[in-house]
Amino acid sequence: MLALKFKILLLVSLTVAVATAGWGSVILLREEVIVRVSESLGFQLEEVVMHGNVRVKQETLLEALALERGKSLFLIDLAEAKARLESLEWVKSASLQRIFPGTIKGRIHEQQPFAFWQEGGHLFLINKDGDAFLDLGSANSPDAKRMASVKATLPYLVGTGALEDGVEFLESLQNYPAIGEHIKAVVRVGQRRWDVHLNNGARVQMPEKSFHQALVRLQKLHLEYDIFRRDVLIIDLRLDDRVGFALREGAAMPEVSEAILIPDAVGIIPLRPKARGDG
Repeated sequence: MLALKFKILLLVSLTVAVATAGWGSVILLREEVIVRVSESLGFQLEEVVMHGNVRVKQETLLEALALERGKSLFLIDLAEAKARLESLEWVKSASLQRIFPGTIKGRIHEQQPFAFWQEGGHLFLINKDGDAFLDLGSANSPDAKRMASVKATLPYLVGTGALEDGVEFLESLQNYPAIGEHIKAVVRVGQRRWDVHLNNGARVQMPEKSFHQALVRLQKLHLEYDIFRRDVLIIDLRLDDRVGFALREGAAMPEVSEAILIPDAVGIIPLRPKARGDG
């Protein structure tokens, strides 16, 4: 019955418009007709319901949508409103639908931070696709400092070319959780290999190729020899047949016993397996 009423009103209105004016006027009058019909049937915007937002405030979504209460649901351009939502930094995708008689219902999918990307002193948040979705400005900017809670859990990609290949490398690190929690940053060296910087200040020099095998060796050094708690400045994994170590400046030179030999390093560290019960 309501659908029939709507069709009759629209047909009558358009017929009158065509009879009394040119087609240009019909286009101008069409919106007025829709508004009047919507008013008579109650198809006007009364409520906007959004789901899926965690980081993005509800007020921010409503402001971006810019939908006018009382406007005919038929005159709301959902494609434009969707584009406005997706222009927000933390919104990866959005969907909207009309729920008659007077509701717009929507859902957003927020960006999931995967890592920080730092280039030339400028800091960005990137997702798992390698897309930089949030510009934090300089590493010391207020916006960057406000991300302190995220900084504690996300690694950094640093250096020229780091973004192009860094996502794959960080994904590989997820297969080695025993060492992943100790990693602070991965730095691209010469656009061909990685240096892994640990939370304790040590640096792991990765090989140009076969970095998966190098990660296996690093995890073994950590699990069997507790290497991350030693007074080590550099762990060199660039050679397949040996592991190099450099001591921190001022560290006491230990005895050469049960050692892994160190080519071109400051010193030699004796490595003994961790005793049972060690952390």
